[in-house]
Amino acid sequence: MLLVKRYTPAPSALGSVTGLVQFFICLSRALSPIVSSSWAFTISVDIEIFGGYLWAFLIAVISLKGSMLSKRIVEEASKLR
Repeated sequence: MLLVKRYTPAPSALGSVTGLVQFFICLSRALSPIVSSSWAFTISVDIEIFGGYLWAFLIAVISLKGSMLSKRIVEEASKLR
């Protein structure tokens, strides 16, 4: 939330941006258990992908992509200054 406040383009847009961020946080918290535990685990066990650990691979990929996106946001924001 600190990054959102710091890199929002205009103070008048802060409420809208914060609302969107909260929406996507809630959406990810609602959907991630479904994806990680039931879907990915069931598929990986049935088809034997990664020895039943497809869910761990997906979580690792999502985490790395999120880290790369966060880094890119900071880099792009520093170019605007």
